[in-house]
Amino acid sequence: MLCLLSLLFLLTGCSLQKSEVVQSSNEIIEAMEPEAVIEYEVPGSVPGILVNQAGYDIKSEKKAVFRGENLPETFRVYHAESKKMIYEGEVEEKGYDEVTGERLAYGSFQDINTPGEYYIEADILGYSYPFSIGSEVYREVLNNSIQQFYEKIKNKTVLTVEEIRSDCEVVIILLLASELHGNAFGDAMGITESGNNIPDLTDVLFKEINLLMEQREKVLLSEDWELVSYYAAAMAKFSYTYKEYDSVFATECLQLADAVWNYMEKNGRSADRDMRFLAATELYRASGRQKYHYFIKEYGAEENVLESRESVYGAVTYLSTRQSVNIDLCSAFMKIIMEKAEKIAADSKTSFYQINLNSDSEEILWNMVVFTVVDKVISNHEYDMVIENHLHYFLGRNPSAVSFVDGVGVCNYAEGGQDLVLDGGFKEAAFLFILSEVNDKV
Repeated sequence: MLCLLSLLFLLTGCSLQKSEVVQSSNEIIEAMEPEAVIEYEVPGSVPGILVNQAGYDIKSEKKAVFRGENLPETFRVYHAESKKMIYEGEVEEKGYDEVTGERLAYGSFQDINTPGEYYIEADILGYSYPFSIGSEVYREVLNNSIQQFYEKIKNKTVLTVEEIRSDCEVVIILLLASELHGNAFGDAMGITESGNNIPDLTDVLFKEINLLMEQREKVLLSEDWELVSYYAAAMAKFSYTYKEYDSVFATECLQLADAVWNYMEKNGRSADRDMRFLAATELYRASGRQKYHYFIKEYGAEENVLESRESVYGAVTYLSTRQSVNIDLCSAFMKIIMEKAEKIAADSKTSFYQINLNSDSEEILWNMVVFTVVDKVISNHEYDMVIENHLHYFLGRNPSAVSFVDGVGVCNYAEGGQDLVLDGGFKEAAFLFILSEVNDKV
């Protein structure tokens, strides 16, 4: 006789799938076996209260997102260690979100300014994941991210062509972060070279540049002009930054960038104009040679400029150069970039998550790179909130209730083998760019 046992499973914790509708199946297989074989799919649990799992800066806006068919009227904030309730607030219902198909509400806990670990509880919805409040919350995320990035570079030896191109873009983004948000990067971020009177980010990129220099033969034999352009731009940009620390090595980088440009001019006249514009702007700023300025002015005279990532990188470099520039060209570039930022701000209002969910993670991160560049020029509270809302999204205040960053938050993508922001490529660099902007202001 086969005895059927009633099994009860209680599963809590991180789930990487949204579970508005859960599915489970129990099936008894081969009844004549000595023991019943039971297969099940146990549904995960996704919180109805969404928070930035890394936490909130004391001075920043502190807001949670509540979602569900039935929403509570109030919520409570508890100290994680003592389990003592320290705040009660009202849930402000926003309505039905067309993008995610959810009923959403906000809860503000702006008045909590005591550093510590907290969580939120509300009737119907239950509990949020824990989070911190403090003055160093974003600093810790940035330092940890730089350390992870440093470890990835240390473990690299030989690069494929695809990796060379990707790493060159990473160098360009992070050098731009250093230029615009230099106060966010110090010499005590927890890497081996900390304390050598050179910003740790510069030390990390020095290792990357040395690795890239070892790949020069691949570049000078390549007919991938996107790769060639990025390589010339990265070498020239690093030369400009590193000259105050080691002028000899910086000169070597600039000479290599110039040699790569000459190779492209001789063999790759059909190279994409945006790619060549990127290389020309970096080489012009680093060297001041007029042949590069001629190309920049020719590019600016054409229609449909600044439509690619590469062209925007180049425009930002041209706008920040100390070499002589064409004022009309600078005005035109700045106007286009500011218009892009205004559109990004408008698109961010399409969802109650305060981020354009119609875009994928790479496009969202790129938009924030553009947006933070403009925010550096015309900083205002509205722009600051757009940037910080995107940071909240990537750190847990999203429909999956998951931190996109490996190692940050109790529920992050490392547990599910999902796509990470800290991927070692463009997305990681763009996320560090956003973090640097936020840390530069707190």
